[in-house]
Amino acid sequence: QEHNFSAKFGKQPLLLSGSPGAGALTVHDIVELSERLHLPAGPNGFFPSEPETFEPVRIRRGKRLTKEAIHERLANGTMVMNDAGATFPAVTPLVHAFLDAFQLPIGVNVYVTHPTRTVSVPMHTDRQDVVVVQTSGTKHWLVYPPVVEMPGEHQERGKSGDVITPDEVGAVLINATLHPGDAIYVPRGFVHATASGKSAGGASPDDEEVSVSLTVGIQTESMSLTWDKVLL
Repeated sequence: QEHNFSAKFGKQPLLLSGSPGAGALTVHDIVELSERLHLPAGPNGFFPSEPETFEPVRIRRGKRLTKEAIHERLANGTMVMNDAGATFPAVTPLVHAFLDAFQLPIGVNVYVTHPTRTVSVPMHTDRQDVVVVQTSGTKHWLVYPPVVEMPGEHQERGKSGDVITPDEVGAVLINATLHPGDAIYVPRGFVHATASGKSAGGASPDDEEVSVSLTVGIQTESMSLTWDKVLL
């Protein structure tokens, strides 16, 4: 797998299996932390995203997120936590492993999606390469070729009111469901979308079917570590 990853880095998406992430973080861990500590909302705390637009819902910054609030907001979308390595000790070893492997700046965000969400995030692109590790539950992924090659700042698509339409993307490159321990690599600029793939039901925030995944962003373009930034 290491050889395949090196060959496809920056060029093609790749499915990976056997990562050490299975069970590393569950929704039970998140709920337990919210009850034990002051887990705030805001830029570096949990905030719910509107699944159709991928935009954060406005909530009062610094407001504590209780178990009940997590359950309510999960039912309405995907919840995200930025810089998760600073909050969850179980995530720290994975952060160190990726730092050792890439020798590049990285950021780790947690995505938590209720199993009844047919859309987790819509089609969009990122300005960094990402590796997503599924730690709990399942999530379905669709990955397409890029619509903007190697996007930089302000060139991401599918965010801030922009919508990628189906007729803009090419043939699907990956159509797969990740289970705990699975991972997916999505190169910078490749279009992707996710869904929980579950039918409507009454899952609680402690339900093992709630999807929890870690998105490891490899911060090359954003930290000016790309050739175009060097030449400029």
